[in-house]
Amino acid sequence: MSTKKKKVGILDWFGPVQKKTKTQDGCSTFTTPQPPIDPSTHETETETQQDTGREKDHFNVNVIPHDPGLGLNIFDYNPNVQDLVRREYVQRRPCQPVSHDFPRTMFGVKSRRFNPLWFNKYEWLEYSVDKDAAYCFVCYLFKNKDDHFEDAFVKNGFKGWNRPVAFDKHVGKFNSAHNHVGFRVLIIKDCRINS
Repeated sequence: MSTKKKKVGILDWFGPVQKKTKTQDGCSTFTTPQPPIDPSTHETETETQQDTGREKDHFNVNVIPHDPGLGLNIFDYNPNVQDLVRREYVQRRPCQPVSHDFPRTMFGVKSRRFNPLWFNKYEWLEYSVDKDAAYCFVCYLFKNKDDHFEDAFVKNGFKGWNRPVAFDKHVGKFNSAHNHVGFRVLIIKDCRINS
């Protein structure tokens, strides 16, 4: 008798989420209910401008687009809210619009398109409906400013549908930049459990 082990991936470390909804761009998003704000204890916008260390108390995570092609570079956010932005993205999970009608692109004489089955093999993979491009969810969120990542998976988006082997190349070997980012995911997870 053989027992089948459940495949555990990077995103499983973040635990269950409360509610799954669809965004306008067709991506699935996960949200947790937020407690109501008590106006008597909530600071005003003027107080926030005076105390720059408290921007995260007033940052509206609802302005963060779920489509990876529309988002800012993580380092373009104020340093005081970058971790908040990361947590919000983690709660939403990667943008994986499986039911989207992916457009075809000509590569020589063959027409190719993004294959939604790739989401099953690469849990870190995101797709931008707006840019018709693929991105790496964890590299975008957890890379260091000085990490050398391929812009295709973090900034510009990957569009080489005729070369899906590039996904494996992006992951690389054990000591690759992508896998180092995976270790940062575990650190964030540990901080979340202990807070």
